Amino acid sequence: MDDMNEYIDATRDLLMSKGWAYIVEELEELVDMRSDVRGIASIEDLYLHKGMVMVAQGLLDLQRDIESIEQERMEEEGVH
Repeated sequence: MDDMNEYIDATRDLLMSKGWAYIVEELEELVDMRSDVRGIASIEDLYLHKGMVMVAQGLLDLQRDIESIEQERMEEEGVH
């Protein structure tokens, strides 16, 4: 099994765990809280909030990303 297959399998295991479900809830709450810019007092705070949201959203997109990788790999294997 190559490294990419190991990565996909390990990530799938993570995404199906109960702990991941809890993390997703926390990340979604963080995105909701940090997306409201009305209470931000400075440009530094704005960038901090933006960074937090970007990191959280990147983690929330992990399942979609893994599905895309799997789809690409299946298409490549089907071509050969």
